[in-house]
Amino acid sequence: HSAEAHNGLGTALGHAGNVSESIEQFHLALDDRPGYAEAHNNLGSALLAEHQLPEAVHEFKSALEANPDFAQAHNNLGYAYAAQGKIDEAMEEYRKAIAINPGHAPAYNNLGLALATKGDLDNAIANFSKAVELEPANAQAEENLGHALMTKGSVDEAIPHFNKAL
Repeated sequence: HSAEAHNGLGTALGHAGNVSESIEQFHLALDDRPGYAEAHNNLGSALLAEHQLPEAVHEFKSALEANPDFAQAHNNLGYAYAAQGKIDEAMEEYRKAIAINPGHAPAYNNLGLALATKGDLDNAIANFSKAVELEPANAQAEENLGHALMTKGSVDEAIPHFNKAL
C-alpha cells in the first residue's frame, strides 16, 4: 500500500503548498506502482502548478493510458493544452471528460472558457450555465458566466452572476 500512501501524502503536501515535496511523493508512488493513474494525474497537476506544461501533459497522458475513462485526467489534460494555447485540443479533452462524466462541472467551465476564447459566446454561456447548475457554489463558473453575458451585451443578466460569485 505504499504507492497509495505516497500518493496521499503527495496530495496533502500539495494542498499545504509544498508542491516540490508533493512531486517527490508522486514519483515515489509511481516508482512503487508504475501505471498508477491517480498518481500520474496528481503528478501532472503538481507539475502544472509549477508551470512545467510539457511534463504535465506527459503525466496526464500516462494517467489516461492507464485509465482511458479517467474524466478528471481528460479535464486536466485539456487545461494543460489550453495553457499552451492549444484550444482545439483542449476542447476535445473537455468533451471527453463530459462524455465520461456528464456531472463534471469543471469540464463544462473549462469548455466554456475555451469556447469564449474562440468567440463562441452562446455555447460558452451554455457551458458556464451547466457548470453552475451542477455546482451552484462554483464562484469561478458564475464569474465566467457573468463575463460572457457582459461581453455579449447582456449586462442586466450578468449582474446577478457576479453577485453570486462574491
